[in-house]
Amino acid sequence: MSRVWTASTQTSCAAGRTVYTSRTVLLAKTNQTVPGTDPFGVKGRALLAVLPLPPMLAWQREDGLSQLEALNRQIKRIDVYLRGLAREQPAVPRLTAIPSIGIFSALLILADIGEIQRFPSASRSAPS
Repeated sequence: MSRVWTASTQTSCAAGRTVYTSRTVLLAKTNQTVPGTDPFGVKGRALLAVLPLPPMLAWQREDGLSQLEALNRQIKRIDVYLRGLAREQPAVPRLTAIPSIGIFSALLILADIGEIQRFPSASRSAPS
């Protein structure tokens, strides 16, 4: 159960980060742009941090950037844990050999179905 929760937490954090990074309202409200491809990458965040903004928007920027940093730290910590967990699971390499299944999906599948060995054959693992 904790494995599913951890993977779900990682997904939730990533979704939260996506919500923040899709809010380019600060830039749109002030008719400004941040050069480069990713305004929320390392260089983009450095430029955003010094962007001249009215006081209320500056406060929103500081709050948003600190939330973004916290989410990035949390995602990184969970990502390291899940990658370590994936190395311990012998079924993960077999599952990730399937196109479009990465280690996170493989761990969710394993957490959902439990021990693969409990199924006598592949056909017995499918819903009837």
